[in-house]
Amino acid sequence: MQSNLLVTKIIVPTQRHDVLHRARLLDFLHEYINRKLILISAAAGYGKTSLLVDFAHDTKLPVCWYSLDESDQDLHVFLEYLVAAMQRLFPQFGGRSLALLREPEQKSLDAYVAALITDIHEQIDSFFVLVLDDYHLVEASETINRFLDRFLYYLPDNAHLMLSSRTIPTQLTLSRLTAQLEVVGLGTNDLRFTADEIRVLIQKNFGLEITPTIADELATQSEGWITGIVLTTPTLWRGLLHEWIKGFGPGLQLFDYLADEVWSQQSAELQQFLLDSSVLAEINIELCNELLGRSDSEAMLQLAEKRNLFVTRVQDAGFRYHHLFRDFLQARLRQMHASRHAALLEKAARVFERRGKLDQAIEYWLSAKDSANAARLILLIVDEYYERGRANTLSRWLNALGEEVLRDEPLLLLWRAILDSDEGAMENAQRRFDEAIAAFERRGDALNHARALITSARHDAMSARAMERCERALALLPDRESFLHALGYRTMGGLHVRAGQWESAIDYLERASTLAELADQHFLKADAESDLGNTYSLRGDHARAEMHFRIARTYWERIGHSAKLANVLNSLAVTRYHNGELARALELLLEAARHAHQAGYL
Repeated sequence: MQSNLLVTKIIVPTQRHDVLHRARLLDFLHEYINRKLILISAAAGYGKTSLLVDFAHDTKLPVCWYSLDESDQDLHVFLEYLVAAMQRLFPQFGGRSLALLREPEQKSLDAYVAALITDIHEQIDSFFVLVLDDYHLVEASETINRFLDRFLYYLPDNAHLMLSSRTIPTQLTLSRLTAQLEVVGLGTNDLRFTADEIRVLIQKNFGLEITPTIADELATQSEGWITGIVLTTPTLWRGLLHEWIKGFGPGLQLFDYLADEVWSQQSAELQQFLLDSSVLAEINIELCNELLGRSDSEAMLQLAEKRNLFVTRVQDAGFRYHHLFRDFLQARLRQMHASRHAALLEKAARVFERRGKLDQAIEYWLSAKDSANAARLILLIVDEYYERGRANTLSRWLNALGEEVLRDEPLLLLWRAILDSDEGAMENAQRRFDEAIAAFERRGDALNHARALITSARHDAMSARAMERCERALALLPDRESFLHALGYRTMGGLHVRAGQWESAIDYLERASTLAELADQHFLKADAESDLGNTYSLRGDHARAEMHFRIARTYWERIGHSAKLANVLNSLAVTRYHNGELARALELLLEAARHAHQAGYL
């Protein structure tokens, strides 16, 4: 599962020699590290990450590091990296959490929280720190916020979270932790460089002595903005201080001005390397050489590092540009060499595709505005991504493709409809289901036409329309297509249960079970058997219900699906309860509870 994870995101970055060791802030972190949550919030360029890196290298506590980006808005992706970050220091950690993530069906939020908390309780007996850097990049995800809320609520006493963000994460409900004095924070006012710190920084990095007056002026005009100060110091001797003071404040405009001054002082060869390599978010040396067709990428990056050009060395994993400097370089590359920028994006996409990193290849194809190639790769992994709970990523990709591309590829249109339905946008979902069904019908693609009809029926609140679509789908399917027949019959069975038509429901569900077995679809077989058990229970026939629950139990035990097993054991306990067998019912309920615990269900 974790082979595609970027190791640079879960390694503590190396300390930069050009960033000042800020004793007053480090002392604050050390003093309050016993709190559950330390929140560090300020705009870009105030040294949040540098402070956390300094702390990670200064403390004796184990520090698990996780640098977030926008792709981490999917809960499954977030959790995979979270577990991987802790596994770097605690190799045996995460067995329960990873088992839950590997199950094909999405689980409740509490299930994931419970699994992770239980793993911490059982497998980490020392105090440790978990750093989440750049939380603002995932703050838009309601699921991530709700997860972190629940995680913090149950966080064991030996675990301490440090979270950095450009904004105060207002979607987190921290009232309980605040009331218990478990939250402290550093804000912009705390992170601003003082005049004295500025004097020490400039002397340390460039051997320049500046007067207290100039230091005060720098502190006032830059508002202690660390990025502006570091970039300004090489230009002080050129007399440019007063130029940028005029009308500039902290932010991207100032950064662009200063970055341009620093960048313009480099050789033409280094300038071009900086521009070209900025295409990569994570600069692996081998990958960079392949992309740029050169053999000296490491030497060029070491030169950039030596010249304080906002490049960070990541232990055993390569290099990374400061995100603001990378944004500047990317904008410059687009403006100065638009065709080269496009060519590099396309080449990067092909390189990642050859290496089997399809998700990263898709991102580059989308950046290159090549929707056709992006759509081609999305089709290869859409089923897997949906099963692994990466709906946010899929939704973002499909939105980036645009409606015209989706209409040309009705399978992707069908997936867009499924995601719409999951997101509660039922009007959009129904419109897109209709368009996908019509597109497959026009193409004479009977199998996908049937698949679209069944899928839309499973997401349709209108029973009559859902029933009609299932009947049309079943009529389209050839006899040999056991899986789609089974899926259609199970859907029909569910619709008849909803209507209270027990006999018809049982007939369809029995056919679904038989065909699922023929198609070697164990999950569908077991689900159909569970549905049969529930239907017989509703009809009051507990003996037959138990027979089907037992069959389902056998399948879930064979597969090792703890969550499903907990449910079917609970159902078996209910049948024994109705039969008056209270002792046996209790045994089954205790067994169900044990499997629920193993699956991470609170």
